[in-house]
Amino acid sequence: MDLFVFSDYRQIIRHRIKKLPRKGFGSLRQLAIHIGLNSVVMSQILNGKRDLTPEQALGVGQFFNFTQLEQDYFLLVLQRERAGTHS
Repeated sequence: MDLFVFSDYRQIIRHRIKKLPRKGFGSLRQLAIHIGLNSVVMSQILNGKRDLTPEQALGVGQFFNFTQLEQDYFLLVLQRERAGTHS
């Protein structure tokens, strides 16, 4: 339940990767493959140059075994990031 302190989905992903064994070494590549991306695109997403799609976000939730509440929060944070206006 620690992901609820984050308001950026990229921070959630980074945090979850660091919590994996070996501090997530190699996990970013595995995550990218799991959601159908190459690791270059995944790096661009984490660096803020691109955004995940909602479908990819569902795959992230599956990869990290999010609970339903965590998945809902993750999707809401993603939608907020992808919004066209601040309001």
